[in-house]
Amino acid sequence: MNDMMKRVLFIEPIVAHYRRDTYRLIFSDSRFEFALLAGDSYLDIKPEKVEKTIISTYRKFTLLGEEFYYLRNSLHHVRHFNPDIVVCSGVDFHHLHTLLILLWVKFHPKKKFIWWSHAGLGHQGWWGQMLRKWFYSLSDHILAYSSKGKENLRCIEIPESKVTVVRNSLNQEDYGFDVVRNLTDNESVQLLFSGRISRQKGLDVLIRAVSILNKNGYSLTCKLVGSGDDYEYRELARSLGIGNLVDFVGPLYGKANEEIFSSSGIFVFPAGIGLSVVHALSWGLPVITTNNLISHGPELELIRQGVNGDFFEDGNPYDLAAVVEKWIHKVQRYSIEIASACHNSVAELEYTPIKVSEKILKVLSSF
Repeated sequence: MNDMMKRVLFIEPIVAHYRRDTYRLIFSDSRFEFALLAGDSYLDIKPEKVEKTIISTYRKFTLLGEEFYYLRNSLHHVRHFNPDIVVCSGVDFHHLHTLLILLWVKFHPKKKFIWWSHAGLGHQGWWGQMLRKWFYSLSDHILAYSSKGKENLRCIEIPESKVTVVRNSLNQEDYGFDVVRNLTDNESVQLLFSGRISRQKGLDVLIRAVSILNKNGYSLTCKLVGSGDDYEYRELARSLGIGNLVDFVGPLYGKANEEIFSSSGIFVFPAGIGLSVVHALSWGLPVITTNNLISHGPELELIRQGVNGDFFEDGNPYDLAAVVEKWIHKVQRYSIEIASACHNSVAELEYTPIKVSEKILKVLSSF
């Protein structure tokens, strides 16, 4: 290793699957020596294998009803790698090791600390915002997922010059830009949900909306892609007489998604949505989701109402059915134009691993 080469240490709760290609692109830059420090497991998320990763275990404990995490030996690993720059997942008071590592960096004036963050203001009230402001202000730079994140930081008086919007991304294999749409039946529309099967996703609202549309004479099917406990939703579909219309596909990854995504017409996510927006739009699918805007991730900025997606009244299957009905007619008439608008939104806002990695490397090279 070249002693003149800057060392950069990334710190994540866990190596998430969707970050694999972004890290590979970043780590291929020969101007730096990289390492990634992360936990072996976190919130039942399956970790991805990425080169140059240092894996540790969590110590978890509860205080005043809140769960806190400390990555064992994290300070030891940081000191051993001796980074010039630390890039850490966003301010989270529950991840105590990240706050301690920030303070360690500040005791070494030549080292730099960067938050890579949603840049949200949290839900701890005024005192929580002031504490977040202090931790953000201690950093040398902040990488925000969205323009909304940059605006949040401006509201707590973080200088705009200290913030770079880098967006977010999936692995390259998950994008459907180059796949030809396969809508062979113009009289029937296939709805699609992709995500973890859980109560938090509002799937009962989607299934009830499918029942309403079926009673209104629409020819449609609904595919649900993802893992989780689907028993109650299968029973709900059966009780509504639409068990034959709702297909629980199970988890699919990468190219295995191609057949279902290319043959679907509308993507419906009844609850707060995140990177699934990027996934669906890259396949040319308009996205319909809840109007409970505070429940969404920063990727919501991709949705342009009436152009590449829409919103329905939160928790209301009748309103969801009405919005889907509107989009059935639009997709049947303007499928090519809608698919183009979906693709363009992802490309224009640069939600791809190549663009995300380029922006991060540009910031790193400025130090």
